[in-house]
Amino acid sequence: MKEEIRKILKMVEEKKITAEEAEKLIDLVEPENTGLMQYDSSANGNNEKFLRIKVVENGANKVNVNIPLSLLEVGLKLGTQVGAQFEPKLEALKNIDFNEIVQSIKNGAQGKLVEVRR
Repeated sequence: MKEEIRKILKMVEEKKITAEEAEKLIDLVEPENTGLMQYDSSANGNNEKFLRIKVVENGANKVNVNIPLSLLEVGLKLGTQVGAQFEPKLEALKNIDFNEIVQSIKNGAQGKLVEVRR
């Protein structure tokens, strides 16, 4: 996959394609763009799991974030303590069981786990 991305970037450098066209091509050669992403994250070969969040609006990528599972678990614990402050803004997320998502990732789930539309 790295080689394909390198070729795409070379095409941008040579002004054969635009950055927008390159983004679309990279999206095609990347593995699943939502859900779980797993890759070798350390020199000792440990595979850390990540929750990959991608927000697309009108066909354009607005947000692309990778959250380590370990950080997600800490965030969930903190969220229960400070969540009341943000409750009105988080109404759309009330029906999502984040603990179930974490457990699914730990059990090896891959691909799109949740899709939120408005």
